[in-house]
Order: sequence, then structure tokens, then C-alpha cells
Amino acid sequence: MLTYTPHVKWYILKQKTQTNIKGIHTMLFSRKRAQRADTPPQGNEAAPLMEWRDQFSVGIPSVDRQHKVLIKYINQLHIASQREDGGALEVGHILGGLISYTKVHFAYEEMMFRTYQYPETDDHMLSHQRVLEKVAWYKRRFDNQETGIAKELLDLLIYWLNHHILQEDMAYSQYLIKKGAR
Repeated sequence: MLTYTPHVKWYILKQKTQTNIKGIHTMLFSRKRAQRADTPPQGNEAAPLMEWRDQFSVGIPSVDRQHKVLIKYINQLHIASQREDGGALEVGHILGGLISYTKVHFAYEEMMFRTYQYPETDDHMLSHQRVLEKVAWYKRRFDNQETGIAKELLDLLIYWLNHHILQEDMAYSQYLIKKGAR
């Protein structure tokens, strides 16, 4: 069995992590997947519930693009929930996409934390886990055909995204930028 020195193990882990980050980044921002969060509504669509503001920028373009996509999901969920027929099928589809995308976004942030050895990684990951549990709870309620879920979920997501970006993500941004995150 081949054994490696701690330095070689660290190098291998760093290479794998950077490869994973690049793979996730490619998946998120390929031309087929990328959608602009700041695209104005078309036709009869309702106005966006939440819009990107410069103060949301964490200074790391890859993370900012992901946050814009999360805002787009929030707006799509809002628009679908405003439909006269309730848009249940569309809400369910958007909710599933939002959950999947949020997991990928969190994995991306967490890989950056490990790569750049962010000292508050555990606390930030706990915050991620808590919001995923809350959103999963809403998804179960939606799947059980409870009514009024979209409004409650939108309130939670808007509060959480504002708080998470403006406080928790801003806390890591300068540290990661100094370490070379882009």
C-alpha cells in the first residue's frame, strides 16, 4: 500500500477540491444552466419580489452569480404562486430546482472554505444545514398539498437570503478574497 507524507496528502486534497470547485462552477454557469437574476419580467409576469443590489456583492464573482440565480428562483416562485390557478405544478417544479440549486451553492461555498481554510467553516455549514432543513420542511408540506406554503416560504427565503448574504457571507468574503478566491 502506498503512503503519502502529510504535505503530499494536502496537495492531493487541494487538487481534488479545486477540480470539484471547477466542475461545480462549470455546471452552474454553463450556457444551458445560467440564467440572469436581473432579467426584467416578460409580458404579463408580475414584478420581481426581490432584486439584486450592489450591496449583495461579496466581491467574489462566482458566488455573486450564484446568489443572483437564487434570487431568480425566489422571483420565479413568487410569479408562479401569483397565478390564478395557484400554479401548483410550476411551484413544485421551481421548489425542487431551488432546493437542488441551493445544495450545489452550499457545496461550492463549503469547498471554497476547505480550500482556503476559512476558520468559521463549521458555523457557516451549520447555518446552511438549518436552512436546508427548513426548506425541506416546506417541501414536505407542499407535497402534502397544504395551502399557503409559497407565501410562508417566500418570506423565509427573502429574510434568510438578505441575512445570509449581508451578514454571514460578508463575514467570509474578505478572508477568501485575500486567499485568492474568485
